[in-house]
Amino acid sequence: MAQMNARMRVGTGMGADHRPRGRSSMETVFEEIRIRLYDIKGKTELGIPIKKFEDELKVVKRELLVVWIKHKRRQNHSYKQIEDILNRENIPTLSGKGRWNSQTICNMVKTK
Repeated sequence: MAQMNARMRVGTGMGADHRPRGRSSMETVFEEIRIRLYDIKGKTELGIPIKKFEDELKVVKRELLVVWIKHKRRQNHSYKQIEDILNRENIPTLSGKGRWNSQTICNMVKTK
């Protein structure tokens, strides 16, 4: 059985750790988040109220934002520039209240 599983992975570009070869860590994070969102979607389609998944959705949103912020930082954006982008694009804060602040954005990345 293990040999069959190993052979199946050969053609898919999957390594022994089940991570696609040649993918960046950012792509891997997005893939993991996508899988979690599909899991939530499947549960809601079964009739489970979305209210039960609010905390998990907040975690997913935070993870996506942190990945995006780190990407912008690698492109030499300042925390102030990132703040301006988030506010200009009307991206809700994690609490859903107020506006983005560069210090909050900095803290999000450092506490991740």
